[in-house]
Amino acid sequence: MTSILDCTLRDGGYYTDWDFEKGIVDDYLDTMSQLPMIEYIEIGYRSPAQDKYLGQYFYLPIDTVKYIREKIDHSKKLSIMINTKDCTSIEQLEYLLSDCIGYIDLVRFAVSPANFDHALNLANKTKDMGFEVALNLMYVSQINNGDIKSYIDQIVTGAPRTDYIYLVDSFGACYPEEVKKKVRIALEASNIPIGYHGHDNIQLAFANSIASEEAGAVIIDSTITGMGRGAGNLSTELFCSYISNKKDLVIDYSRLANIVERFTEIKNEYGWGTSLPYMISGLEKLPQGEIMRLLSMKRYNTNSIINLLNEKEEKILPDDEDTFKGIETLDFSNTVLIGGGKEVAHNIEGLLSFAKKTNTAFIHASLKNLDYFMKKDVTNIVCLPGDELNKLGKYYNKDIIYLISDKQPNKVDDNIIKMPNVFILTDEYLPNLNEFTFDPPLLMALKAAFKIQGSSIFLAGFDGYDQETEANKYLREENQQIIDVYNKNFEHKLISLTPTKYNIKVKSIYSLIVHGVING
Repeated sequence: MTSILDCTLRDGGYYTDWDFEKGIVDDYLDTMSQLPMIEYIEIGYRSPAQDKYLGQYFYLPIDTVKYIREKIDHSKKLSIMINTKDCTSIEQLEYLLSDCIGYIDLVRFAVSPANFDHALNLANKTKDMGFEVALNLMYVSQINNGDIKSYIDQIVTGAPRTDYIYLVDSFGACYPEEVKKKVRIALEASNIPIGYHGHDNIQLAFANSIASEEAGAVIIDSTITGMGRGAGNLSTELFCSYISNKKDLVIDYSRLANIVERFTEIKNEYGWGTSLPYMISGLEKLPQGEIMRLLSMKRYNTNSIINLLNEKEEKILPDDEDTFKGIETLDFSNTVLIGGGKEVAHNIEGLLSFAKKTNTAFIHASLKNLDYFMKKDVTNIVCLPGDELNKLGKYYNKDIIYLISDKQPNKVDDNIIKMPNVFILTDEYLPNLNEFTFDPPLLMALKAAFKIQGSSIFLAGFDGYDQETEANKYLREENQQIIDVYNKNFEHKLISLTPTKYNIKVKSIYSLIVHGVING
């Protein structure tokens, strides 16, 4: 009988930062223990330290592992995953796994073609330590059948004790006949059992899992309610019901329904599952992680996202160089970059007073606080990232300077480009930060501030977030990374003039009003 590896806590963590309430984990483990077709429960990652917050089920403290081991039915096996790219040495692997001996049964490695040889070395050492091993070959929709055989041959030669080889449809782009063919090729090349992990971008995770089973795969991945990165996975409740019907196995549907209901509540908050952009990402074989990030930020519409990921950017610099306007023609002593936080409203009088005393321009990385600065005899420069450019015709104001990127996902009207108060930003404005894609608002504001002659750069209204959602998690991480990279590359560090949760130096706007910028 085909068995199931349920990886809800591991794959679902992409939405919760690997934090789950203890009560729901207990109910989940009890349910998994009662389902006869569940062979493995994958409880998370075991990871080296990362430079951002990730929760309990990303690191799996040994007390957590022991608790789960004691709680689940003794017939179930526990699995963990290690990202091959994060585990850089055999010594690091030993450190991660040594205290798991006797508690964890299966160690799986996420393997991309780029780090294949390293994965084989890690697999061999893991077998030496007494664990079962699975190698999860990612991006199989991008790998032709001849190369599938080549990778399997390398595993047979380089890590012959491997217990499972997984084919992972990372982009959710495969069709059932394609899955069957790849599984059969893998089986013909090796006696190692084959597993399958599908994503549901084009709603074929269930059909593809059945196809993999029919072709000879012996273990299938799934998650409760399909919880998982991007469009999600095969749902455990669906595949358990399918196996129950096919093999005439008795399962407790009431218990299963209860845990589905618990996870549905989480789904209502985070909203995993396929959508038109995820469907297109599957059909176009695009990375769903980027789709997930861009959708959450709500900065681009669907057409723009697809064009960006397909690298179909419109270069909008005018052919006639006389029409090009550079922001460096402006001259201010200081610039204050304005975010969308509430601290702007709390400190608006101080910000306006500072601007009038010190020849300061305000560069708005968000439109949320712009109204506080209108008709106040100050210079307002507004960044229009993503599809904000589309609002220019409706909200145009001759007293505002507008900034647009020279790379746009859609064609821009020439009349907009030639407006006298529209300035075009290019990568050369801040070359040290070109690693960031799609011109985030804070980066656009920094590019402008960096080019304004004699400008000291401050931030205001970049408050951070009291309650983190999927959308503001990406925004927080993006802003902090931009701040960190800027401060690393430039002598004059960024300073916030209002309270903030970001890791940045803070000075009071009122101190600068009284004592000045130099002595403040």
